[in-house]
Amino acid sequence: MANPQQRQKQKSGKAKLTRKTAQQRKKVPIKGSEIIAANWDKKFTLKQNYARLGLVATPNPLSGGSEKLNPPKKLDVEKEKSKLKANEAIIERDEAGNVVNIIYGKAPLEDMDIEPVEAKTEVVKQLEEQASKAVKATRVVSENEEKWLQALVDKHGDDYEAMFRDRKLNTMQNSAGQIKRKIKVWRENGKKQKMVAA
Repeated sequence: MANPQQRQKQKSGKAKLTRKTAQQRKKVPIKGSEIIAANWDKKFTLKQNYARLGLVATPNPLSGGSEKLNPPKKLDVEKEKSKLKANEAIIERDEAGNVVNIIYGKAPLEDMDIEPVEAKTEVVKQLEEQASKAVKATRVVSENEEKWLQALVDKHGDDYEAMFRDRKLNTMQNSAGQIKRKIKVWRENGKKQKMVAA
């Protein structure tokens, strides 16, 4: 007979962790781009899916190795030399396992010229098309912010350092650069509103 504590565990809504439930937990929904979610294959890993879709999983090739499901037992050294990237190397060993030679890859990434690559897959083309249609969000200046900026300009003109040091008006302690950007947006919005009114 189960004691009260064990009985409470049985009633608990928390699922028991088994191999089956652990596998179900791993299934993560893909958030973000609908195009990638539609073309995603859950049988493959992240890097394999990205390679299949024509995308790059890690922008920096120097961080992290590449996945090899079935690495070849014997490497053709001459072929592999041409494939070596920056900061990669092949270690040649003799029959006893002693290191005979180390063949290093090409120059570091900074010295390499990166050529623009055309979209190879349909997914990449769809993503580029989606990115080209993206609308830039315009910042709207509120009435209170407009009054505050007007007071700063009336008092200090275009002296942003003085605006930054003004303790009474600059209560939120915005930096000189932040104030300058806000005033620029405010002035641009004012010009647009005048054009619409005309």
